[in-house]
Amino acid sequence: MISQIERHVKHSEFDQALALLPMLHQVFADHTELSHVITQLQQDLLAHNQDSLKTLQHLKHVIVG
Repeated sequence: MISQIERHVKHSEFDQALALLPMLHQVFADHTELSHVITQLQQDLLAHNQDSLKTLQHLKHVIVG
């Protein structure tokens, strides 16, 4: 799912990336730090911000540990 979001962002398809976030929120609902990063990603995507890729990298880092 994260790779799909990343592809959408790289192609400036922010709305398609946003459509995947509810599932991501649901998967990580019990993890506070991930929820915060996902919320930041949502804000970046809503602003059509290319920093979304940096936020995605941060998300991957938090997941992997």
